[in-house]
Amino acid sequence: MDLICIQTSVASLRNCLATLPETYEKAYKITFDRILQQPATIVDLSKRPQFDVALSCLTYLDFEEFSLGPCSSVGDLQARLALMPFLGYCARSWGLHIRQFQKALMENITDVLGIAPLREALWQVLHFVC
Repeated sequence: MDLICIQTSVASLRNCLATLPETYEKAYKITFDRILQQPATIVDLSKRPQFDVALSCLTYLDFEEFSLGPCSSVGDLQARLALMPFLGYCARSWGLHIRQFQKALMENITDVLGIAPLREALWQVLHFVC
């Protein structure tokens, strides 16, 4: 299975799964069918690391801490940034990472941008850090 995990393309994955013993034929078919049902941006496994970074940024930005809204003082904001070291990077860079995955991540994007206190907290970080 380790060999399967390091494959970077659908073609390579297909070749790898095809070489497994016959008892794995059903697993191969199910796995490959599921891969083909994914949005095109996810099927290209060579882009998976970029997708993972995009999803990590959105997940981080959706932490409950931000639903409290923006900080009321610079000290509070500095404390938030110290507590959450990945926050500055996410606030500045999440848009770059999601560009090619907008359709696949639309629900996550809506979760982050659709809640006013959360959106305002991120806006504050973006302007404070940059």
